[in-house]
Amino acid sequence: GSLPPSPSIDKMKPMKLIKIILTWLIFTTTTSTPQNDTNPPVLDTSGWPLRRGTKYYIKPAVARNGGRLTMVNRSGNRKGSCAFYVGQEQNDVVSASSSGLPVMISPFFRGQNVVRENKNFKIQFAEPVENITSSCNSSSTTTVKYSTVWGVGLQEERSGRRLIETGDNKGYANYFHVIRLLHKDDDDIIVYGLRWCPVEICPNCRLYCGDIGVYVEKGKRLLALDGNSVLPVVFERA
Repeated sequence: GSLPPSPSIDKMKPMKLIKIILTWLIFTTTTSTPQNDTNPPVLDTSGWPLRRGTKYYIKPAVARNGGRLTMVNRSGNRKGSCAFYVGQEQNDVVSASSSGLPVMISPFFRGQNVVRENKNFKIQFAEPVENITSSCNSSSTTTVKYSTVWGVGLQEERSGRRLIETGDNKGYANYFHVIRLLHKDDDDIIVYGLRWCPVEICPNCRLYCGDIGVYVEKGKRLLALDGNSVLPVVFERA
């Protein structure tokens, strides 16, 4: 006669299917479908909502408070030592050598194309950065490609700050959001701040959230958490 069916296969297969279906439903629900579109959109300096895939310059809302955001080599181009962080140009005068780097923002939910206040997103510098990183590769036969995605680093012992680094391998440390600081009625521009608090990515985590301000180190203006103030910024379409 024929062999009886394997109990392990017959009994475990439906359970495995249920687990797979549940995992798929949870994943698609949390990453593909916006949970709340009622949050106000973040507006650029022309009054248009920020959109996924569009390039923007982030610059201080207050004059003489540093320039546009850019990628900064904290190590000072020492041979074989390049460590890139998110920082500012030294002044707000835009020139060929200090124009800053535009960014692109990708909301956490794949179905969400408008950037909204207090909603998590990834952010990265959108322009080629070979002119910034070329000196790091000059002494090497292998060209290193540096990530331009923002991420929060570990708290540093000397400064007590968590700097905003570059590198797309930090899990929920790569997710930020925008907060509204004030509305300038005289020119109808909304002033924003940047904050790290990935509650949508990890709603059950005990997070040490923080606003992003400026940390000056050896003349370099670096973005960092855990300071006394947030850097007021606006978004200008590139």
